[in-house]
Amino acid sequence: MKKIKLFGPIGQPNGSSQYFSQHYRQTLLRVLLILCMIIAIGATIVNLIDWTRDPFIEWGTFNLITDGIALVLLPCLYLANQKGFVSLAGWLFGLIVVIAIPICYSVPTLNEAFLIMALPIVLSSFIIQPWTSFVFACLITVFYNFTFFQHPGVFDYDVFSLMTLFLMAVSSYLVSSVLNKAIRDAVRAYDETIQGWANALEMRYS
Repeated sequence: MKKIKLFGPIGQPNGSSQYFSQHYRQTLLRVLLILCMIIAIGATIVNLIDWTRDPFIEWGTFNLITDGIALVLLPCLYLANQKGFVSLAGWLFGLIVVIAIPICYSVPTLNEAFLIMALPIVLSSFIIQPWTSFVFACLITVFYNFTFFQHPGVFDYDVFSLMTLFLMAVSSYLVSSVLNKAIRDAVRAYDETIQGWANALEMRYS
Protein backbone atom coordinates (compact mmCIF):
# COMPACT_ATOMS: atom_id res chain seq x y z
CA MET A 1 0.00 0.00 0.00
CA LYS A 2 1.36 3.39 -1.00
CA LYS A 3 2.36 5.61 1.90
CA ILE A 4 1.24 9.24 1.90
CA LYS A 5 3.81 11.57 3.39
CA LEU A 6 3.30 15.04 4.85
CA PHE A 7 6.32 17.30 4.37
CA GLY A 8 8.70 14.51 3.46
CA PRO A 9 9.60 10.87 3.97
CA ILE A 10 8.75 9.53 7.40
CA GLY A 11 10.20 6.63 9.24
CA GLN A 12 7.11 4.78 10.37
CA PRO A 13 4.07 3.79 8.31
CA ASN A 14 0.92 5.84 8.79
CA GLY A 15 -2.18 4.42 10.46
CA SER A 16 -5.23 3.49 8.43
CA SER A 17 -7.20 6.62 9.26
CA GLN A 18 -4.25 8.87 8.47
CA TYR A 19 -3.71 7.04 5.19
CA PHE A 20 -7.31 7.47 4.03
CA SER A 21 -7.39 11.09 5.22
CA GLN A 22 -4.22 11.91 3.32
CA HIS A 23 -5.44 9.95 0.30
CA TYR A 24 -8.55 12.09 -0.15
CA ARG A 25 -6.44 15.24 0.35
CA GLN A 26 -4.05 14.06 -2.33
CA THR A 27 -6.93 13.28 -4.69
CA LEU A 28 -8.55 16.68 -4.12
CA LEU A 29 -5.28 18.52 -4.75
CA ARG A 30 -4.63 16.44 -7.87
CA VAL A 31 -8.01 17.37 -9.35
CA LEU A 32 -7.49 21.04 -8.43
CA LEU A 33 -4.05 21.18 -10.05
CA ILE A 34 -5.31 19.48 -13.20
CA LEU A 35 -8.10 22.04 -13.51
CA CYS A 36 -5.65 24.89 -12.94
CA MET A 37 -3.30 23.49 -15.60
CA ILE A 38 -6.19 23.27 -18.09
CA ILE A 39 -7.15 26.87 -17.32
CA ALA A 40 -3.51 27.98 -17.62
CA ILE A 41 -3.14 26.23 -20.99
CA GLY A 42 -6.35 27.84 -22.26
CA ALA A 43 -5.26 31.28 -21.05
CA THR A 44 -1.86 30.83 -22.69
CA ILE A 45 -3.43 29.95 -26.03
CA VAL A 46 -5.77 32.96 -25.90
CA ASN A 47 -2.99 35.36 -24.85
CA LEU A 48 -0.67 33.94 -27.50
CA ILE A 49 -3.29 34.51 -30.21
CA ASP A 50 -3.86 38.08 -29.00
CA TRP A 51 -0.12 38.73 -28.85
CA THR A 52 0.37 37.32 -32.37
CA ARG A 53 -2.29 39.65 -33.73
CA ASP A 54 -0.85 42.65 -31.90
CA PRO A 55 2.62 42.25 -30.34
CA PHE A 56 2.28 45.68 -28.73
CA ILE A 57 -1.00 44.93 -26.98
CA GLU A 58 -1.09 46.17 -23.38
CA TRP A 59 0.04 43.49 -20.89
CA GLY A 60 0.49 41.01 -23.78
CA THR A 61 4.09 40.01 -23.08
CA PHE A 62 3.52 40.15 -19.31
CA ASN A 63 0.54 37.79 -19.57
CA LEU A 64 2.57 35.30 -21.60
CA ILE A 65 5.38 35.38 -19.03
CA THR A 66 2.99 34.77 -16.12
CA ASP A 67 1.28 31.98 -18.09
CA GLY A 68 4.66 30.38 -18.72
CA ILE A 69 5.54 30.54 -15.02
CA ALA A 70 2.19 28.93 -14.15
CA LEU A 71 2.77 26.16 -16.69
CA VAL A 72 6.08 25.39 -14.99
CA LEU A 73 4.99 25.65 -11.35
CA LEU A 74 1.70 23.74 -11.60
CA PRO A 75 3.24 20.51 -13.02
CA CYS A 76 5.96 20.71 -10.35
CA LEU A 77 3.30 20.90 -7.63
CA TYR A 78 1.43 18.04 -9.32
CA LEU A 79 4.53 15.83 -9.25
CA ALA A 80 5.22 16.72 -5.61
CA ASN A 81 1.64 15.81 -4.73
CA GLN A 82 1.89 12.52 -6.62
CA LYS A 83 5.06 11.64 -4.74
CA GLY A 84 3.23 12.06 -1.44
CA PHE A 85 4.26 15.58 -0.42
CA VAL A 86 0.63 16.61 -0.11
CA SER A 87 0.86 19.29 2.57
CA LEU A 88 3.97 20.85 1.04
CA ALA A 89 2.29 21.08 -2.37
CA GLY A 90 -0.84 22.48 -0.70
CA TRP A 91 1.09 25.19 1.16
CA LEU A 92 2.98 26.19 -1.97
CA PHE A 93 -0.20 26.31 -4.04
CA GLY A 94 -1.92 28.55 -1.50
CA LEU A 95 1.07 30.87 -1.20
CA ILE A 96 1.39 31.08 -4.99
CA VAL A 97 -2.26 32.14 -5.24
CA VAL A 98 -1.72 34.82 -2.58
CA ILE A 99 1.41 36.10 -4.34
CA ALA A 100 -0.34 36.06 -7.73
CA ILE A 101 -3.09 38.44 -6.55
CA PRO A 102 -0.96 41.66 -6.61
CA ILE A 103 0.65 40.50 -9.86
CA CYS A 104 -2.60 39.88 -11.75
CA TYR A 105 -4.65 42.72 -10.24
CA SER A 106 -3.73 46.38 -10.13
CA VAL A 107 -4.31 48.28 -6.88
CA PRO A 108 -7.50 50.08 -8.04
CA THR A 109 -9.09 46.73 -8.99
CA LEU A 110 -7.96 44.84 -5.88
CA ASN A 111 -11.51 44.44 -4.58
CA GLU A 112 -12.30 42.38 -7.68
CA ALA A 113 -9.82 39.73 -6.48
CA PHE A 114 -11.82 38.57 -3.47
CA LEU A 115 -13.03 35.49 -5.34
CA ILE A 116 -9.39 34.50 -5.94
CA MET A 117 -8.56 35.29 -2.31
CA ALA A 118 -11.21 32.84 -1.16
CA LEU A 119 -9.60 29.96 -3.08
CA PRO A 120 -6.68 29.20 -0.71
CA ILE A 121 -8.82 29.92 2.36
CA VAL A 122 -11.46 27.34 1.48
CA LEU A 123 -9.30 24.65 -0.08
CA SER A 124 -6.42 24.72 2.42
CA SER A 125 -8.67 23.26 5.15
CA PHE A 126 -9.31 20.19 3.01
CA ILE A 127 -5.86 19.82 1.44
CA ILE A 128 -3.54 20.63 4.37
CA GLN A 129 -5.17 20.84 7.81
CA PRO A 130 -8.48 22.38 8.99
CA TRP A 131 -6.77 25.23 10.86
CA THR A 132 -4.79 26.45 7.83
CA SER A 133 -7.85 28.31 6.51
CA PHE A 134 -7.32 30.84 9.33
CA VAL A 135 -3.64 31.21 8.40
CA PHE A 136 -4.46 32.15 4.81
CA ALA A 137 -7.34 34.40 5.94
CA CYS A 138 -4.92 36.31 8.18
CA LEU A 139 -2.25 36.51 5.46
CA ILE A 140 -4.74 37.93 2.97
CA THR A 141 -6.11 40.39 5.55
CA VAL A 142 -2.60 41.64 6.35
CA PHE A 143 -1.81 42.02 2.64
CA TYR A 144 -5.13 43.81 1.98
CA ASN A 145 -4.68 46.27 4.85
CA PHE A 146 -1.05 46.92 3.95
CA THR A 147 -2.04 47.71 0.35
CA PHE A 148 -4.91 49.93 1.50
CA PHE A 149 -2.72 52.05 3.78
CA GLN A 150 0.10 52.20 1.22
CA HIS A 151 -2.31 53.55 -1.43
CA PRO A 152 -4.87 55.69 0.45
CA GLY A 153 -7.95 56.61 -1.53
CA VAL A 154 -7.16 54.37 -4.49
CA PHE A 155 -9.87 51.82 -3.67
CA ASP A 156 -12.68 51.55 -1.13
CA TYR A 157 -12.09 49.42 1.96
CA ASP A 158 -14.40 46.40 1.67
CA VAL A 159 -15.13 45.34 5.26
CA PHE A 160 -18.00 43.06 4.27
CA SER A 161 -15.85 40.98 1.89
CA LEU A 162 -13.11 40.61 4.50
CA MET A 163 -15.67 39.43 7.05
CA THR A 164 -17.01 36.99 4.45
CA LEU A 165 -13.52 35.56 3.97
CA PHE A 166 -13.24 34.83 7.70
CA LEU A 167 -16.75 33.34 7.69
CA MET A 168 -15.62 31.05 4.87
CA ALA A 169 -12.53 30.15 6.90
CA VAL A 170 -14.69 29.15 9.86
CA SER A 171 -17.06 27.17 7.63
CA SER A 172 -14.18 25.37 5.92
CA TYR A 173 -12.62 24.56 9.28
CA LEU A 174 -15.86 23.07 10.63
CA VAL A 175 -16.69 21.06 7.51
CA SER A 176 -13.14 19.71 7.20
CA SER A 177 -13.05 18.77 10.89
CA VAL A 178 -16.35 16.89 10.59
CA LEU A 179 -15.12 15.12 7.46
CA ASN A 180 -11.87 14.09 9.12
CA LYS A 181 -13.77 12.77 12.15
CA ALA A 182 -16.12 10.81 9.89
CA ILE A 183 -13.15 9.22 8.12
CA ARG A 184 -11.50 8.31 11.44
CA ASP A 185 -14.73 6.82 12.79
CA ALA A 186 -15.36 4.81 9.62
CA VAL A 187 -11.81 3.44 9.56
CA ARG A 188 -11.95 2.65 13.29
CA ALA A 189 -15.20 0.76 12.83
CA TYR A 190 -13.70 -1.16 9.91
CA ASP A 191 -10.57 -2.05 11.90
CA GLU A 192 -12.65 -3.17 14.88
CA THR A 193 -14.77 -5.36 12.61
CA ILE A 194 -11.72 -7.04 11.10
CA GLN A 195 -10.20 -7.48 14.55
CA GLY A 196 -13.45 -9.03 15.80
CA TRP A 197 -13.48 -11.53 12.95
CA ALA A 198 -9.83 -12.35 13.60
CA ASN A 199 -10.53 -12.96 17.31
CA ALA A 200 -13.54 -15.13 16.48
CA LEU A 201 -11.50 -17.28 14.10
CA GLU A 202 -8.71 -17.57 16.65
CA MET A 203 -11.14 -18.71 19.32
CA ARG A 204 -12.73 -21.19 16.94
CA TYR A 205 -9.50 -22.92 16.00
CA SER A 206 -7.77 -22.63 19.39
